Parts: sequence; C-alpha cells; structure tokens
Amino acid sequence: AVQQLATMGVRSCVSTGGKTISKHQIEEITRTGCIPVFAYDKDVNEDELQEIASMFMAGITVYAIIDKDDILDEKESPSDTPKKWIELVQSHIYKISKDGESNG
Repeated sequence: AVQQLATMGVRSCVSTGGKTISKHQIEEITRTGCIPVFAYDKDVNEDELQEIASMFMAGITVYAIIDKDDILDEKESPSDTPKKWIELVQSHIYKISKDGESNG
C-alpha cells in the first residue's frame, strides 16, 4: 500500500504490517506530530479500529478511512485503485473515539 500511495503522490505514510500495530510504531507515529489516519483493508472493522485508537495516549486524535458505502470490493485495499482512494479520502475519513463512538 505504501508503494501504491507513493505512485499517487502520497508520501507521508507507513505500513503497520497487517491489521495490528505495535507500541513502538505508535510511539514513532506520535513523535512525528502528524495526525494518524489509518487506511486498513476492508476486513478491518470499526471495533478493531477503535481498539487500535485506544492504544494511543490521551490527547492524540486518531482517524480512519471507513468504507461505509461499499466503495471497495471484498478483498480490496483502499490504495488499490486511485479513483477509489480519492473518493475515500474526500468523504470517508472518520474520527475514531476512544469511548466506542465514531464521528464523521
């Protein structure tokens, strides 16, 4: 996904290596000062995203691309198709709260 996004001009991204994230990765992401936006494959559900968000320290706002309109095919990554990526980034980024709620 990182290489796919680089070909689309998106250079400020990293791969977590699957649908898990380590404490070290969280620390590194937090140190950059960037706002984390997760773009996992379609099989990662909102509960899993909220679990990931809860691993960040208080005060860090975490977002995720959530395909609520079934733009992606079943096994498709958000970065597989440039047109779909643009649509997802423009209208499907949601704040993942630590109290079990998602806000758009």
